[in-house]
Parts: sequence; structure tokens; C-alpha cells
Amino acid sequence: MKMGHRIFFSLLFLVLAVFLFVFLEIPKRSIPENVLIRVLDKDKEPVVNASCKADIITEERSVENVVLREVADLSKFSPGITPSGKNPDKGFYYLETGMKDYFGNFEIKIVCVSPKFEGVSYTILNNTYMPCEVKKNQDGSDFVIC
Repeated sequence: MKMGHRIFFSLLFLVLAVFLFVFLEIPKRSIPENVLIRVLDKDKEPVVNASCKADIITEERSVENVVLREVADLSKFSPGITPSGKNPDKGFYYLETGMKDYFGNFEIKIVCVSPKFEGVSYTILNNTYMPCEVKKNQDGSDFVIC
């Protein structure tokens, strides 16, 4: 093989390796450290006193039935959130995932049941599906609001 061909194939291999790395590694999202989710009923009214639990699944570990706590005063949580509708500060539940700077595959399944078992809310977050908005907490940490 001629020297020109070797250089060409070496450069081609290098370009393909870089492309493969970018394609596989860059799109990975980090798992959110904190999740704030709003639970609404079928009439789009906030649900208070719901029972919310989450399963957090990563390549390293799996944690089931993590209880979300209801946020009583949204303004103390983060000043940048301005929800709309009736009772704009109601119906929010907070999850601490316990994960920081984790960039592997993950899935968070959140299930909320209304107090009288009239409705169920189900949300899934993962590497490829994150229907949430990133916000800043008062302490400067990031969280996602769904």
C-alpha cells in the first residue's frame, strides 16, 4: 500500500472515531439532581395532598419508592417560577434523586395518586425524553420543572 493511502485511511479512521464518540457520548444528559413536578387533575386543576413516589433506575443502581414531598410555598423554593391557572402555587411535588454529575443512562418513573384515588399521574424522564425546563434553585443548584 502506498504511503498516501495509509495517511488517507488513518485520517478517515480518526474522523470516524471522533464522529462515533460525539454521536454516542455528547447527547447523554445528566440525571437531574432535583425534580419539581406539577400534578393536575382531568380538569387541569392542581392536586393537593397526592401520594407521589418515584423509581430511579441507572446503570449503577436502582432505587424504588422514593417519596416526593409536596411544596407548600413555591416562592420559597424558587423565585423564577410563575405558574398559571387557578391556585398557581398548588400541586407541586419535589423529588431529590440523590444523583450528582451522573451522565450514564437513567430513567425516572414518577407516579402520583390523588387523595381519593380519583386519578393517577404518571411521568417518565430519561436520557432521550425530558419534557422539562431547567431552572435555578435559591441555593444556585439546577433542577427541572415538569
